[in-house]
Amino acid sequence: MIRPDKGKYPITQGFGANPGLLYGPAGHDGVDLGTPVGTPLYAPRSGVVKDVNNNIVYGLRIKINNSTNIDYVGHLSQALVTVGQQVKEGDLIAKSGASGQV
Repeated sequence: MIRPDKGKYPITQGFGANPGLLYGPAGHDGVDLGTPVGTPLYAPRSGVVKDVNNNIVYGLRIKINNSTNIDYVGHLSQALVTVGQQVKEGDLIAKSGASGQV
């Protein structure tokens, strides 16, 4: 598994950060990266694109499934893949953005 930014930018909020009113007792349920808008993002694992949609929380996001995992890549400015497309770990899939709740 790779990070969608290939580790080039800082993690600005990790899993479990800021528990409380906004994220509930478990805290933040993802990893936010400090990428400039328009940064190329890559598939974290190989799989099939199951969904590309706009979500009030994650903004434009991509859902990738494989036999054991589901990966979401969100807050995008542009999706470069389509539903049903097979992707390999490291394939270019999107450009970063500031959509949804950031």
